[in-house]
Amino acid sequence: MISEITRNTESILLKRLWRGSRRNFAAGQQKEYRESRIQNLLDNELLPHLGSNIDNREKKAIFLGRIARQVLEMAIKNKDPNDKDHYANKRVRLAGDLIEDLFRVSLQQLARDLSIS
Repeated sequence: MISEITRNTESILLKRLWRGSRRNFAAGQQKEYRESRIQNLLDNELLPHLGSNIDNREKKAIFLGRIARQVLEMAIKNKDPNDKDHYANKRVRLAGDLIEDLFRVSLQQLARDLSIS
C-alpha cells in the first residue's frame, strides 16, 4: 500500500513539474525523455550535497520539509532568522593556531620523509 501511495505521489509530482517547466522542454518531446530529464534534475541538481541517487530522494524531501517548517515558524511566531553567516557568529582562528597546524603537518611530513630514506 505504501509503494502504491509513493507511486501515485511521484506521478502527481512529475505531472506538476512538467506543467511548471513547459518552457524548458520543446513541444513534441517524448514523455519518457521529459520524465527522465525531470528525474535527473531531482537526483543531480536539487540539493546535490544530500546525494545523487534515487535512494536520497527521501532525505531531500525531509530537508525541504524542515526548511518549510522553519520558514512557517518564523512567519507565524515572528522569530528572527538564524543567521549562521553573520560575522558575529564566525569563529576566527588566530595566527598562532594556524602556525601550529602548519608546523605540525610539516613536521609529520619531514618525519615521514626521513623514515623512508
